[in-house]
Amino acid sequence: MIKSVRLSYLRHIMSGKKSKKTANRNDPKPAARVKPKLPEPIKWREHFVTLIVLFILPILLYVALPFLKDPNHLSEKQYVLDDKMVLSENQYVKEGVSGIWSLITEDTWQGYLRARYKEEVKDSTVSYEQYLKSQESQLPGGRYRPLSLISFALEYDFFGLTASSYFIVNVLLYGLTAVLIFILLAYLFPLRDGKWWNIPFIAALLFALHPIHTEVVANIKSRDDILAMLFSLASLYIFLKYFQSGKKQMMWVGTVLFFLAIMAKENAITFLAIIPLTAYFFHSVSFKKLFNAMLPLLGVTLVYVFIRTEAVGYFFDSGKAVFDLMNDPFVEAKKGEKLPTIFFTLWLYLQLLFFPLQLTHDYYPYQVPLMSWDDFRATLSFILYLALGVYSLLVLKKRKVIAYCFLYFVITLSIVSNLFLSIGTFMNERFVYMPSLGFCIFLAFVCVTWLPKIKKIPAPVIIGMTIIAFYSLGFAYKTVIRVPDWKTDKSLSFSAVKVSFNSSRANQFCGYYLYRDALEEKDSVKQIMMLDEALPYIDKALKIYPEYSESLKTKAGIMAAYFQQDGNLDKLLNSFYDIQMVKQTPFVDQYLNYLDPRADRKKMQAFYMRLGFALTNSGDSLRGNYYKRKAGI
Repeated sequence: MIKSVRLSYLRHIMSGKKSKKTANRNDPKPAARVKPKLPEPIKWREHFVTLIVLFILPILLYVALPFLKDPNHLSEKQYVLDDKMVLSENQYVKEGVSGIWSLITEDTWQGYLRARYKEEVKDSTVSYEQYLKSQESQLPGGRYRPLSLISFALEYDFFGLTASSYFIVNVLLYGLTAVLIFILLAYLFPLRDGKWWNIPFIAALLFALHPIHTEVVANIKSRDDILAMLFSLASLYIFLKYFQSGKKQMMWVGTVLFFLAIMAKENAITFLAIIPLTAYFFHSVSFKKLFNAMLPLLGVTLVYVFIRTEAVGYFFDSGKAVFDLMNDPFVEAKKGEKLPTIFFTLWLYLQLLFFPLQLTHDYYPYQVPLMSWDDFRATLSFILYLALGVYSLLVLKKRKVIAYCFLYFVITLSIVSNLFLSIGTFMNERFVYMPSLGFCIFLAFVCVTWLPKIKKIPAPVIIGMTIIAFYSLGFAYKTVIRVPDWKTDKSLSFSAVKVSFNSSRANQFCGYYLYRDALEEKDSVKQIMMLDEALPYIDKALKIYPEYSESLKTKAGIMAAYFQQDGNLDKLLNSFYDIQMVKQTPFVDQYLNYLDPRADRKKMQAFYMRLGFALTNSGDSLRGNYYKRKAGI
């Protein structure tokens, strides 16, 4: 019996068949999907030329080439926009090293406000706290970004107030960021495609050339954006090395770098999501190891929150309502207009990344119009973001590079998108500085890796190189011609109004600079011509936003300057009447006090009576009675 079973089994083996039991025991298991593994870090010496090229490119674009066009490019560089608040007129920064503790323990604006208090307040009975309260409408919300101001304080002892020196440091830090991007991406994408034609170099090249970054580099104040991204990427790189090597000192170095990033600017907090996201897409790391790595990051974030709250008085929201359109662009928005408008700005960000043809620093009301879902641009943007979001989640397990690019983009953009926090304006080009890396990786991936996989496309590598060459040359050209716009406030304003022609703020600034220049003009004919040029800008600013305090003040100044030339009191008083009926403007009252002993008394009385009764009838009896008393009633 046993013999017959053995013979049967032998014949079964000879026939090439296997029993079900044997097959289950011996057959190989189905291959599991291989998790990604990071390549070895690049050897710097092998890529020394690449690193030098990426570092020098920003110097060429922002310093050398603009200098060839204008030899005064650096010598005439001035502080623009908020540069004055964080540097040239900041008391703590100008104290140098001794002011660093104040920069750490107080709101970012405090050094500027204290300097203004000393300069403007001559009445010793007015306390700093009272002055500070009077400035809340002009500087609403808190800022806590001490790291960039600390760097300014350290540089102040060497450079003084030479604006070009701080600008050059920005350029060097920007070049260093491009170098770091290459090093980081070379750690994520193998350099098997060649020394130059590879994702890390192309992405870093596009980042260095992209003209949307001119606001961050040329605006000295935006050192906070540069440092936040530089330290965030450095932290990410070190954490990836920690996941590979397991050396705990790497984890602590990465944590310190992350803390420096959020001390530079709060949008670095988004790397709490970017670090684990990148580890998931590009590295095989256990949940336990990832969780342990996130604990110190969360710890220093809590430390930052505590320090910020102590310095500012709250974390993000003061709880105070904002009614000024220039500090909350949605003040006049109707129900159902805010969300469509936000998605329209998200569409504009994508448009500017792919085709940065018209750049401006001014997106104030109403350069970006209030939208409803009836507008196809808002609806299309919502559908696009929703579709890309769903796609990214569906292919999450497959670790698609395109999904990573989109997720990186939306995560880093989320904090400045107005979706979760009010940022005081519709949008800004500097807000897409950090997110733009997702676009650069995407375009590099499409041209270097994705196109060659499509068999129906002839010469895919040549097509990819052509696309990259087109973008590179276009980006470089646009950057070089954009940089000079940031030389002075005046040059910046007049370049902005060509694009932001529907911005009340852009028109106000152009009108103001022309009015200011007119006051310095000695020739009366030329002065009138300059006032004639300034007035249309102010009128347009007021047409867009009738209660814009700065424009009302500038218009009053222009009309007073006209009066100094032509002596037409009726025209002056009629304009003052229109201004005061819109909103109380202190300059008007000051100038009226100047006129009282000098102008025709009957005309002044008639003006005060007319304005007083008009204000009383409109419901403002307090101001109305004030002017009636001035009329002698």
